[in-house]
Amino acid sequence: MSLSLLIFLISLFILFLIFNKKTPSGRSNDRQDKELGRIVENSISQPEQLKSTTNVPYDSNDAKPYHYQAIGSLMSPAERSFYGVLKNAVDDKTIVFSKVRIADVIEPLATKDRKHWQKSFNKISSKHFDFVLCQAQTLSIICVIELNDRSHRRADRIARDKFVRAACKSAGLGLIEMPVQRGYTIEEVRNLLGPFNNKELASCRACGSQMVSRIAKRGVNKGKPFLACSAYPQCKNTKSIKAA
Repeated sequence: MSLSLLIFLISLFILFLIFNKKTPSGRSNDRQDKELGRIVENSISQPEQLKSTTNVPYDSNDAKPYHYQAIGSLMSPAERSFYGVLKNAVDDKTIVFSKVRIADVIEPLATKDRKHWQKSFNKISSKHFDFVLCQAQTLSIICVIELNDRSHRRADRIARDKFVRAACKSAGLGLIEMPVQRGYTIEEVRNLLGPFNNKELASCRACGSQMVSRIAKRGVNKGKPFLACSAYPQCKNTKSIKAA
């Protein structure tokens, strides 16, 4: 018998011993294999349990999971009541958005003082407007509406509303504040929109761009609404409008 054949046979014998190794008790590993199979089967048959532990959001900086629940409705009953009338009070050229973050409507003026800019941004980043009216074609902002319930009588809400008024005035953004009522009429809401009614918003006669509502910041008309070309500063055409 050659040496190579002998080595080959010894290798086969060693492999045979490895695959047929007995446990210290003299039993094979079949029992262990069955137990492992049972564990795997139970894991597969309990998907809900796995889901509850694996589909929970975690933060790498926090070992505790975060649990959430759906609120169910975007608007409060009072907001939903007003929204239904508001939708009927505007024409099909106007889109009504709800719960819009103030920082998505106005922004701080550019400044070299980065800390002051950030502070200005933080003042509006966590606040929102109840309703924002936009032109359907361009989504240019017509005006914003705040629906004020009893909570706005609190000192903190009074301070908040005062700041929002000043911020809108600074940005030249039309703000309408509407007290919560048991009911509203379409005519009442149309009168509330007054000079911001989309019927007043036409194309610019100078360049053809859409006219948008603004509030005068200075001069004899300070605080009064007017129409300005959306192409400003390229086009500086304006138009006065009368309140309803």
